Amino acid sequence: LSRRLVEQGRKRVVVVDANLRNPSLHRFLGGTRSPGLTEFLKGDLHFTQVTQRLPRLHFISAGRGEGDPVHLLESPRFAESLELLAKDYEVVLVDTPALVAYPETEAILRHVDGCVLVAEADRSRAPAVRAVADRIRDAGVSLIGAVLNKRSYPIPERLYRHL
Repeated sequence: LSRRLVEQGRKRVVVVDANLRNPSLHRFLGGTRSPGLTEFLKGDLHFTQVTQRLPRLHFISAGRGEGDPVHLLESPRFAESLELLAKDYEVVLVDTPALVAYPETEAILRHVDGCVLVAEADRSRAPAVRAVADRIRDAGVSLIGAVLNKRSYPIPERLYRHL
């Protein structure tokens, strides 16, 4: 999503990996895991020291997995960091842990304008996805859209032989 926004002409995009329990965006985006958001929220480093400048976008990784994610993401420092980012960037994308599994995700929702719901193909059930969408709307956050990931399109054997 971040790369697509940049391709569409957004000049200032930052991605924040707030999935402190299972960070993975640093691998996907080609950045490093640390230093990152955890070090900033604990007061160890300044914001500029944890912002990675990748080609055409900026990125704040999750950082080292030290500390209680709920405590860190419910802190006033996290809310202030999102306010600062909103002043400096056109788009601030925040990757979060699953809403159904981790309480810190609701804390993050209190500080965003919109949400893209990601559901895993063949694993997420429609009633559970609807319940999550309702929780997002109940939190006063706009549900911008949904993404179905890990969808596979297997080629039937009878067609595969002709390829």
